[in-house]
Amino acid sequence: DYIMLENTPVIRLFGMTKDGKSICAFHKGYYPYFYILPKKQYEVGMEEVLKKKFPGLIIKLEKVYRYQPIGYQADKIGILKITLNDPSRVPEVRDTLQREKIVETVYEADILFKYRFMSDFGISGFKWLRVKGTQSKTKTVKSDITLDANEISEIDNSENSKLKYISIDIETISKEGAPDPKRDIIGMISLIFNPQYNSEDSLVLVSKSFVKNNKNVKSFFNEKEMLKEFLKILENYDPDVLVGYNINNFDFPYLLSRLRENDLSPMLGRCNQKPSISRKVGNYYRNSITGRIIVDAYELIKESIRKGNLRLKRLGLGDVARELLNDQKIGISHSEIFGYWHGDNQQLTRLVEYARKDAELALRLILERGFLDKFFELSKVSGLLLQDCLDGGEAQRVENLLLREFNRNGYVLPNKPAENTYDNQEVQELKGALVLEPQVGLHTDPIVYLDFKSMYPSIFIAYNICP
Repeated sequence: DYIMLENTPVIRLFGMTKDGKSICAFHKGYYPYFYILPKKQYEVGMEEVLKKKFPGLIIKLEKVYRYQPIGYQADKIGILKITLNDPSRVPEVRDTLQREKIVETVYEADILFKYRFMSDFGISGFKWLRVKGTQSKTKTVKSDITLDANEISEIDNSENSKLKYISIDIETISKEGAPDPKRDIIGMISLIFNPQYNSEDSLVLVSKSFVKNNKNVKSFFNEKEMLKEFLKILENYDPDVLVGYNINNFDFPYLLSRLRENDLSPMLGRCNQKPSISRKVGNYYRNSITGRIIVDAYELIKESIRKGNLRLKRLGLGDVARELLNDQKIGISHSEIFGYWHGDNQQLTRLVEYARKDAELALRLILERGFLDKFFELSKVSGLLLQDCLDGGEAQRVENLLLREFNRNGYVLPNKPAENTYDNQEVQELKGALVLEPQVGLHTDPIVYLDFKSMYPSIFIAYNICP
């Protein structure tokens, strides 16, 4: 990500070293930019126009030569490259230039700053980097190593790093109906560790006192004390990945709400300044923890079913665990949780094991069934960060690849069109695809399938058809 320091963007690269230490490298001196093709009357004096409209924002304006993106181009044309000192204000400058009809066209003004940086430096998500620099004295991040980077380069090593996982499952206590984070407390937080934390594989935190018969349980006087311990464990264990089953749309947003209700810090990531965020987009939540990855096993299983790689009729954790792990949940229904919470010591102990099992199954689905493996490789190939590969669709991956290829070959990338707009004339003139006659017979040489949505390979897999 990036932060602003003394009106200058500072890129932050969060990662881990080969010996498993967390690291954050800071890179200064890189600025956002985009391109414009000005109208003829503004070709001379554009710099003065920009500096007058946006005082203190424009660093420089220079003429560069690029191929235009649409249609055959025999030669590059001269366009203007605008460099600013604040990434967040690129949309403002872009929209003003378009609204006031100062430019013919704007290029590459909707690219996220982090991906502009990664493209220019030739680095991808989930790949190994060699970073040279000096030790940083900052206290803004929680990392074993902090570095002011002078040189950043990708190295050729296909080995995946050994990540630290923590699986989280919460049990909320609501008398009836759906739990309300404004009203209903979290009774238990179940945690499964891989690798171990203080020689333990698991730990269940309980927000009331009871007689424990398991050393992997900690009880507290109230929810606030339990949440404080959860934050302490998260900081001490310092996981790379947070796992859960429906963690995106339930556990994580609920946790953040209960932290706020208890006046506790929502700083769950590796930054002391940026709080963790959960925001609702339509019917779903998008969550963010600086320097860590959130992996929802439920969503990855849904994605596998949609792609035809899995056939499951029910997506409850118990049904999925039976099918994929030959294991099952402990038999307590959601409506029984309130009664178990207020029951005797034996019932409370059973509820603890119920919570522990849910967190265990979620992590086993990810690690034993390898649901993350595909996304590790997609991150490397597309260049996207792993979290964006998990949360986004294919369009974002393709756009990032196009940006790199266009820039490498001297082209500018057009801005994405506004929603619900297209050139009707251009659409009418598009021709259909060319279908080649098949070469019938046994093919013993390798065959490559080139298909944007992988439709045909999916059919082969779904029906077990030989290509």
